[in-house]
Amino acid sequence: MSRALDASSQSAYRQVRRFGGLFHAALQNPIPPQTTAGVIRQIVESGTWQLRHLSGPDAPAFVGWRADMSDEEWVDWSALEDEAWYERVQTDFGLNARPDAKAERAAGS
Repeated sequence: MSRALDASSQSAYRQVRRFGGLFHAALQNPIPPQTTAGVIRQIVESGTWQLRHLSGPDAPAFVGWRADMSDEEWVDWSALEDEAWYERVQTDFGLNARPDAKAERAAGS
């Protein structure tokens, strides 16, 4: 799992670095496992066939953020140059997902 979160990974696809940094930043304030366990229990006990279930206080905001975007806007967001993409993540989610932020976060811990 640590490789998946390594924002410095050498990949031809910048999304690997971007989302690695985004996930790493988000994990600085993780939700307790009991939160997701409660959602799983509710799913099992309800017998629902619903495909997706939200878990955690940030999930509705993120899903709503994406739902408010057209597919064209999503593609445009994904195609932003790195610095513009990191700025949008900082603005929209309050997360510093830049690869160099990993070292800054570690130093602050």
